[in-house]
Amino acid sequence: MDSLHWYLLAVVIATSLGRLAWFLEFATISLRRGDAEGAATANGLKGRLNRVLLDGKLPVEQRGKPEQQKGRYDLYGTQVTGAYTLGGLALAGWSVLAATSLPTNRFALGMLAVTVLTSVGCTIVFRYGGGEVTRMGFESGLAIADLALVIAMLSLVLRVFGDGSLVLCAALVLPGVLLWREGIDLLTQMRLTRHLFDRPDAKRLEPATD
Repeated sequence: MDSLHWYLLAVVIATSLGRLAWFLEFATISLRRGDAEGAATANGLKGRLNRVLLDGKLPVEQRGKPEQQKGRYDLYGTQVTGAYTLGGLALAGWSVLAATSLPTNRFALGMLAVTVLTSVGCTIVFRYGGGEVTRMGFESGLAIADLALVIAMLSLVLRVFGDGSLVLCAALVLPGVLLWREGIDLLTQMRLTRHLFDRPDAKRLEPATD
């Protein structure tokens, strides 16, 4: 694998690590808040883990609000459809390449495999329709899958038109632009997570327990 392929791979890895940091931030916020719904284990490990599970379903302020839950479930349906569509497209491309030019397009095949496994894998791992962790999982999985598909296409274009300076320039600039755009979206999502789960009044909004 040449240096340009390493660069393209690094873009996908950086995106994956950024999305992992988002999940870690969510878990950290939930664990830090403790458990306001379990009086007997308010500050214990069991209570904190229970808080993560509850937050993974819905933010506190959206619980008991059917209209917001419906909107989340509609989003879940859209994400599932998008995941299967993207995964099917990548699988079709992978099948054609594997049957015709496996020895010379291993990097593109690898990126297409990442697209298939990530997009379709979301539908297997994240099954709680409308849940916050499900939303985060699909947002992250589809972001990585989309980028991997673009990287695979760039690799194929480089192999066919690799001698052109315009193609080389696009292969260097486009992944950087996509990574920059991914960074903006990730920061927006992380701010949303802090807004929903790290609010000073989060515990006050939670239902009281007997």
